[in-house]
Amino acid sequence: MIFSHAEHLAAAIVSVLESKGYEKGEILMISTVGMPMGLELIRDGWLQATIDFPTIECVEGVVNFLDDIINKREIKPGKYNIAGVESELTIQPYGPEILHPGKPITEENVNDPELWGNQVE
Repeated sequence: MIFSHAEHLAAAIVSVLESKGYEKGEILMISTVGMPMGLELIRDGWLQATIDFPTIECVEGVVNFLDDIINKREIKPGKYNIAGVESELTIQPYGPEILHPGKPITEENVNDPELWGNQVE
């Protein structure tokens, strides 16, 4: 099994595997982020799964709290619904952090138009 931290690394790994004579599916490969190239690797059969990085939720989370941060108002830690996803805001030594759950992407849901990697042109 090969785990790549992000799909741009998975694409390079596929190139190496091909040069070594490996075929799609011979080695289990998983990754993270849900980039368009990662979704293509799933469609092509090289990558069996990736974990979607919730990009849209992260941006909306920042927008939701930006005014409070700029105006130095207290932000309360806790659970928040951000872009329809239950998320959690924590306060770290460096500042507020929003934790959004990622979701697995496999061949069953790789064409979901809600995935940010399918919204990028």
